[in-house]
Amino acid sequence: MDGKQASMLLLIMVGAFLMPLLSERIGWFTAPCEMLYGAFIAAVVPGAHDPGSFVSSLAYFGFLLLLFLAGLEIDFTVLLRRGRKGLLRPLIAALGVQIVALGVALALRLPLIDALLLGALSISLLLVVLHEGHLTQSGLGQSLLVIGAFGEFLSIFELTAYDLVSRHGLDWSLLLAAGKLVALLV
Repeated sequence: MDGKQASMLLLIMVGAFLMPLLSERIGWFTAPCEMLYGAFIAAVVPGAHDPGSFVSSLAYFGFLLLLFLAGLEIDFTVLLRRGRKGLLRPLIAALGVQIVALGVALALRLPLIDALLLGALSISLLLVVLHEGHLTQSGLGQSLLVIGAFGEFLSIFELTAYDLVSRHGLDWSLLLAAGKLVALLV
């Protein structure tokens, strides 16, 4: 780790310590304060958009950890009691978000990749806000977590399909690559 990476890590640790204290003081959730802090650091610190491989690896690890925690918060016994019809509403809601994002991107003449990114539901941010508000075990909290889980799955599926089509085009190599992914998933 070089000096630039160490200073970026120090700035991140300072923000991780101070933002919860500040958010409690001003009555906000922690996540928006942390996002504003990150935007401030990116705007003020030169080269902050490229923090180095160590900090980037920590970011990926943190994201995976949040996804894992989100999966732990979903009460699957409630999902089983709801049945297929109970899962249909969250799926439709997640698809609705994807469709609205596509409509916004088309109206703003954004590229398709931007539409896919707009439609990505961040279950990790949702989990943090629900957990901080002590709503994860409520009916609304569980419904939002299921919508977020479906949204994350749809976003990952759409981004993977976009990547495969942009790499292979619409020919037989696309089917071969998709078959490899399905085999890996199975």
